Amino acid sequence: MKPPRTLCVIPARYASTRLPGKPLKNLGGRPLILYTVERAEAAASVDWTVVATDDERVARVVREAGHDAVLTPELPSGTHRAAHVARKIHCRFVLNLQGDEPFMDPNLLNALVARLAEGDAPIATAVHESADPALYRDPNCVKAVLDTAGNALYFSRSPVPFDKSADSHFYRHIGLYGFTREALLAAVELPDGDLERREGLEQLRWLEAGFTIACIRTEWNGVGVDTPDDLRRAESFLKQGAEQGV
Repeated sequence: MKPPRTLCVIPARYASTRLPGKPLKNLGGRPLILYTVERAEAAASVDWTVVATDDERVARVVREAGHDAVLTPELPSGTHRAAHVARKIHCRFVLNLQGDEPFMDPNLLNALVARLAEGDAPIATAVHESADPALYRDPNCVKAVLDTAGNALYFSRSPVPFDKSADSHFYRHIGLYGFTREALLAAVELPDGDLERREGLEQLRWLEAGFTIACIRTEWNGVGVDTPDDLRRAESFLKQGAEQGV
């Protein structure tokens, strides 16, 4: 098999703080992680999709369903899991797709790869335009501030950019990343940054180090699963899609 041009790594940690056993939670009669894998495999730009997990139970479920999984040691982040896999694979691009995105739009993955292929940004991510005042104030909703070229100036949990007119128009960051292989391997070797420590956002480490992070604007809003309430919302979303023939 020739080396993949684009590798999609799906980090899947079993011991989630807010939803223990999250990758294997039941969603519509199937483990959550399998939905994410299938969405990644549906992206035309992705040559190989692999789940990176530190738990044999997750790896077994993925493999028994006919997909690929690798076991990793205990690592500090999903980015480190992606790098752990990428070190052993000669590819051009690496996508880091969180395992709790069962309804990821494959076209968004394609868009990230296309943006990386332009060659001027070694990292790409996605943002969704919003005017929801509750999300604007929510520290769990990460906001992105962009320059005129669509590259990230900053990410924050605070309401940014501040608008004295009380307009809450902003870009909500979607936690999906694409890297050149070289950028990914370099990113995980960087020391913690001051901004990262303050905000608790690893992408600020990359910005502080001078990496350009291109931001793809998308209409896809996501239905990520982090809590039991999110899981119930995803179940409802799945049921609605089935009823509509989606």
